[in-house]
Amino acid sequence: MNIHFIGVGKMGLPMALHLQAAGHHLTASDTDPAQQRIATAAGLRVLPAEWSETRSAMANAELVFSSLPDDAALLAVAQQIAAGARPGAVWVETSTVSPQASAQAGQQCDERGVLHLRASVSGNNHMAQAAQLTVLASGPRSAFEFALPALKLLGPYQFYLGAAEESRMMKLVLNLMIAQTSAMLAEGLTLGQAGGLDWRDMWQVIAASPLASPIVKAKGQQLMARDYTPTFTVPQMIKDLDLIVAAAASHHAPVPQTAATLQQMHAAIAQGDGALDYASIIRVQQRGAGLATELAAARATKPPEPAHESAHRPAHDQPREQPYARKHEHAAEPSHTDADSAFEDARASHPTMFESGFIVPLSPRPGTFADSQNLRLWDDTVSARI
Repeated sequence: MNIHFIGVGKMGLPMALHLQAAGHHLTASDTDPAQQRIATAAGLRVLPAEWSETRSAMANAELVFSSLPDDAALLAVAQQIAAGARPGAVWVETSTVSPQASAQAGQQCDERGVLHLRASVSGNNHMAQAAQLTVLASGPRSAFEFALPALKLLGPYQFYLGAAEESRMMKLVLNLMIAQTSAMLAEGLTLGQAGGLDWRDMWQVIAASPLASPIVKAKGQQLMARDYTPTFTVPQMIKDLDLIVAAAASHHAPVPQTAATLQQMHAAIAQGDGALDYASIIRVQQRGAGLATELAAARATKPPEPAHESAHRPAHDQPREQPYARKHEHAAEPSHTDADSAFEDARASHPTMFESGFIVPLSPRPGTFADSQNLRLWDDTVSARI
C-alpha cells in the first residue's frame, strides 16, 4: 500500500518506521530540517519541502498519516490534504488536538471526498518505538476498516468509538487522568518525604501496591532515581491540559482538580523546570513544602556548593527549618498585625508560589488572614487557597 506520512517527529518517526518495515511503500515529509535529517538517517524516504513533491506523494497515497503538534498544524495540513489527496483516500490523523479543530479539518476533507479518520494514539515515544500504542479511532466506519491493518502495526489495541469526534474526546479523558496521576504522586510523595520516609522505599512500596498502574510502574523506575528526563515535557502537558479545560468548559463539566494541576505545570516552568518531564510537578510540590529537590544528573556531576553561595539561591530552593506554627506552638495567638507580617515574610520567602497564583490570602480584608488558625493551616501546608 502507498502511504505518505506527515510529521516524523518523536511520535511520528517510530510509527512511520513500523509501517515501512511491514512492507508498505512509504514517503514522509516534515517542516523541520533537523527532523528531516534524523528521519532520513533512520531509513525513511523524506521528500523535499517543496509543495509539488508533497502533493505528488499525497496524490498517489491510499493512506495519509499525520502526527502533529497542535490545532494550527492540523488545520494547515487539512488544507494541504484537501488540495492534494485523491478522492477516496483515507487521512489517518493521530495527534492530540481539540474536537473543534478536528471537526473543522474533517469538514474540509469531506468537501473533497477524502475520508478523515481520527486516530489519536495513547502512549509515549518509547511505547511508539515498541509498537505498544493504543489507537482511539472515530470517523467513517469504512475508513477505520480500511486502515485497520496498518493501525494494528502501531500497537495491540484499536478501538472504534463513533462517527465523529469521539477519538479526540477519549484522548483528552485519558490525558486528564495521566496528568492527575502525576499530581497525585506529587502530593503523596511530598507528604511521605516530609514525614521522614525514604524516597526509594516509597517507590518500592508504591510499585507493589494496588496503586501500581502501568503508568505508575513505567514512571516509577525513572523517578526512583530522581530522573526527570522527559518523555512528555511540561509545555506539552500544558498544551493538553489547556485543551482539556476548554473541552470541559464547553460541556459545562467542572474539572477543578485538573485546573489546579495546570497551574502547577505553569509553576514548574516559572521555577525553571520547563525542559523536564511533566512529572517534575513533584518538585513544585516539594518546594512548596520546603523540601530539598534533587536531579539525578545534578547529584552525579555538580560539585558541592560552598556554604557562602547558599545566600544566592532562589528563595524557594532554601530549606525551611520548621513551619511557623510548630516553632511557635506555645506562643500567644497572633494578631492581625502579626498575620500581616508573617504573610509578607512568606511572600518574600516564596515569590514564585505567590506570583503563580498558588497562594492567596483568605481574609475578610485585603492582605490579612481571617484568623490565626488560617495562618497556621496555611503555613503548615503552604496550601493553595483559590
